[in-house]
Amino acid sequence: MDQGIELAKLAQHVDGNCRWLTYLGDIEAGKISADVHLAVFTEPYLTFVLEGLKTVESRFSRVRCAPYHQVRPGDIILVKQSGGPVRAITQAAETSYFDFGSDCLEKVRSTYGQGICADDEFWEMQKSALFATVIELTHTISIDPLDIPKRDRRGWVPLDCRQRSFGF
Repeated sequence: MDQGIELAKLAQHVDGNCRWLTYLGDIEAGKISADVHLAVFTEPYLTFVLEGLKTVESRFSRVRCAPYHQVRPGDIILVKQSGGPVRAITQAAETSYFDFGSDCLEKVRSTYGQGICADDEFWEMQKSALFATVIELTHTISIDPLDIPKRDRRGWVPLDCRQRSFGF
């Protein structure tokens, strides 16, 4: 049986952060529109996000798949530890999409590399990518661990916030 989470339940995990409580409440009340995304992070990138060092998230792929052209400024990103709970919440500030048929990987690296916090090995592995999504992160906070059961291997799951609850 799939379990979900409601925005009100998510609000219980932001440890009284007024900014996030207001933002989640405004979405719940329909005052603003924002989608929610679940992003799975491995180390060391999870720690970099939690420590505020990683201010840009990037996802590279050989096919057009989430989050490519699915994230907008203002969207909420739940930062999930690979094999573990959601550990942080953040918001998309700016988003950029790249098609390496017309764009260059080196352009992404030179523009966003510092915020992505990746080493040379990471960039070498991305050379076969055809598409990239780059998301500048803002208002990132650690939250009380939140278990969201996820059984598939996707590293990014877009969740339509208008559903008011999310199931996997």
